[in-house]
Amino acid sequence: MITKSEKITKKVYLKQHRNFIKATSYKRFLNVFSNPRNFGLTKKNFKNKDVLDLGCGSTGYLQKAMEKLDCKSVTCSDLGNQYIKDLKKFEKKNIHKKNFLIYKSQNVKSLTFKDNSFDILFLNGVIMHLSNIKQVNKCLKEAQRVTKKNGFIWIYAGNDNRDGIVDHYLLPSLRIAYKKNILFKRFVDNLNEKKLSKEILNIYDKVLSNSDFKKASKFLKKYITLDTITFWQNALQVPNQINTKINYKIVKKALNKCKIKRTKPLLFKRYDIRKFLQPFYSTDNKISQIFYNKHLHILARKIC
Repeated sequence: MITKSEKITKKVYLKQHRNFIKATSYKRFLNVFSNPRNFGLTKKNFKNKDVLDLGCGSTGYLQKAMEKLDCKSVTCSDLGNQYIKDLKKFEKKNIHKKNFLIYKSQNVKSLTFKDNSFDILFLNGVIMHLSNIKQVNKCLKEAQRVTKKNGFIWIYAGNDNRDGIVDHYLLPSLRIAYKKNILFKRFVDNLNEKKLSKEILNIYDKVLSNSDFKKASKFLKKYITLDTITFWQNALQVPNQINTKINYKIVKKALNKCKIKRTKPLLFKRYDIRKFLQPFYSTDNKISQIFYNKHLHILARKIC
């Protein structure tokens, strides 16, 4: 059964994912996901393998990356059916292998796939949107069940064991404001990079000198992009975000038939304002320790 929260989350992501091709997001993600070393694996691990993408969304970058890595098939699984319509449009334009993509609507907490069905399973940014840790455990147990012996599960699980200002304090406060402050909610829901830059510049035009106004105008037009807007909507619009409650120990305990290890955080080239924040993500310098959590990426190998 799909909960109200899950329905809202799916609706939010379907809208956001349609921006991936328009923005730089698709190419950035495709480049990262096409490199098996980013998951702690090699090309050999992917060749002729059956892949399951749980909570696949409709962006298509993982599906295209798996085709480039010469996988046998990718089963695309998510809630509802609208994602299928979107992905089929993507498939028609971008996927060259016939019958490469398989579509199967599923809830990650209760899968209908048979035991030991897939060689590689992806849970990319999914479990942090479940309602609680009990649901996370259900999802991870199901992922383990449907993965073949000696198969792999790769998980982007959220953040791990650092009391970062941004994830523990700033974002939760903004999410509360989004739910309770009508003006802020309207502002976030209707964000548009061109409109936002124009509104800010209209204010600056009245108070800044000509030289400062030109500098501000140049900066906003270059660094406030569709990527920026999509990121903030992603952070605030979804009903549940339990990334700070998930840690390595929880994942390890749930995947009790697997040998697990951390993999390096995925690093994406940024072209918007976040390029200036990127050096502080998942690193150990003093500023990072204060403001940011460590991103938790895990590779599990099913050994029994």
